[in-house]
Amino acid sequence: MTPSLLATTLTRQDGDADVNDRHDLMHRNLMATMLFSAGLPMILGGDEPGRSQGDDNNDCCQDNEISWFDWDAVDHEMLAFTRDLLTLRQENPALRPNWFRQSPDAGTGDTVRVLQADAEKFSDADWDDVDAQAMAFILEHVGADAFASLLNAGPKEVEFTIPSSPNQEWELATSSDPGQRVSSSGSTLPVRDGSFTLLRSRAWRSGLTGGRVPRP
Repeated sequence: MTPSLLATTLTRQDGDADVNDRHDLMHRNLMATMLFSAGLPMILGGDEPGRSQGDDNNDCCQDNEISWFDWDAVDHEMLAFTRDLLTLRQENPALRPNWFRQSPDAGTGDTVRVLQADAEKFSDADWDDVDAQAMAFILEHVGADAFASLLNAGPKEVEFTIPSSPNQEWELATSSDPGQRVSSSGSTLPVRDGSFTLLRSRAWRSGLTGGRVPRP
């Protein structure tokens, strides 16, 4: 299924702001994790502005409101969020890895590390833990900005330890949580329940420019 269809598992309700906010949060989560995954994102036209097809994942035999595109119902905030994600993906090779590598000297410039919320390496046991609901992906590409993708699928806020190294600073790139904030002096970051946050470490700050002229 595509992002907007999956997000309809929590149906919007007229006049219920809490349910609708949760629905929108889920939609942003799904779109972000789809676009920042390895490979080619498979997105159906209409996912960007929140078109749900009336919760029908097989509308090819429909010629009615289910399959029609209602331009008056476009979610402009979701459309703008998706555009920002696409720009990030296009401009940053670390966000579109060709395949997963655990070491930068493995023949490619892409490195993907998987960590627990406390910044410890994700172990085989962690992968088998059905109760594990928080994880971080460190996405790196030689000579380019690095990113930390923080995922919290649990029902409570999670405090993430932000990985650090000399001269490395993290800033907020995007988040499914509109209220997410990042402190430049903090070593931990609270991530709200059921949300996604992406941090960026500028290559010119972290010394990963590979000899290129630092960007302004």
